[in-house]
Amino acid sequence: MQPTGDEPTGATRALLVIQRGGCMLCEPMAAPVPHVESGHSGAAWLMPFVGLASAAIGACWYSHLSHVIGFFTFSGKLAAVAAVLRMLACLPLALAVAIPVALAGLPLKVRSTLAMRLHGAMAGLAAIYFAWVFDVWLLWQETAPGTDLHQLWHVAHSPSVIWDMAAALAVSREVFDLRVAASVMWTLWSLEALLVVALCVWLAPRVVRARSFCEPCRRWLVPIDSIRLSADLIADFRVRREGLASLVHAAVAAPAAGTWFWLRRWRCPTCAASEVFRVDKVLSLSVRKAMALASSEVAKTAIPLVPLAKASQADQALLRDLERAAAVAAARDA
Repeated sequence: MQPTGDEPTGATRALLVIQRGGCMLCEPMAAPVPHVESGHSGAAWLMPFVGLASAAIGACWYSHLSHVIGFFTFSGKLAAVAAVLRMLACLPLALAVAIPVALAGLPLKVRSTLAMRLHGAMAGLAAIYFAWVFDVWLLWQETAPGTDLHQLWHVAHSPSVIWDMAAALAVSREVFDLRVAASVMWTLWSLEALLVVALCVWLAPRVVRARSFCEPCRRWLVPIDSIRLSADLIADFRVRREGLASLVHAAVAAPAAGTWFWLRRWRCPTCAASEVFRVDKVLSLSVRKAMALASSEVAKTAIPLVPLAKASQADQALLRDLERAAAVAAARDA
């Protein structure tokens, strides 16, 4: 519900409570409004070109690695080791395919998580198909050294050739003195394909989901200076429930503070009217080194309290106050 002109905003209401000597918990505060993208696809029609290029490059590397470790030729214990190495190689293959797709969402201005997931899935499936194309081509090169790129083009346009070669390769073999049926090979290949596609679907929208877009200006919001606020005397549940209103009288955290609230902001570089923020609680933990028990190093972990939220007019006014207070504290410490 939007506040009317007669209702005090979040920052004003907090000041009124302080002036009356009351408690902030006695006043109902509006919960932070989560930021939701418009869901527009932008220039997502160009995404298949990025997905095909990254899939071809990643599949070429993946297939050459499979032949280097001897996945299709080893038997016995070496076959099991080669199978494990090939399965582990699915992770860098998925990264090589999904990261270009995820990064391409920014210049193409894709604000739809569903569209990014679909393109990630298509890129993952293309990578699996291209991997089999290169597998068959490399096997042909081993049997017929004169095989050239024309044969690679022929394999890419002949799914039946790939299927026949896969059926020929899915034969029973000895692994750790046990006879492994051909169905195990098909299961292994299915798991590899499922792993690559699942990772691509999960990774593809992560860059876009972490950013915000100004629809009137058609620009991505850019990060601005973050603010460290003291976590003393402010409960986590209040920050989750009230958002910035709970930080109205929070002091700027000292540089050596072990725990603080990390207020991060993003703003439109054109109009400066669209602004989002998130609040995390940062904890500094002392971790002892394994080889030197007398010394320790500090590890920081961030606990999300307020996910990406849209800054209202009252929130923006409060952000300006906090920004000025942080600037004064920085000048004093300097």
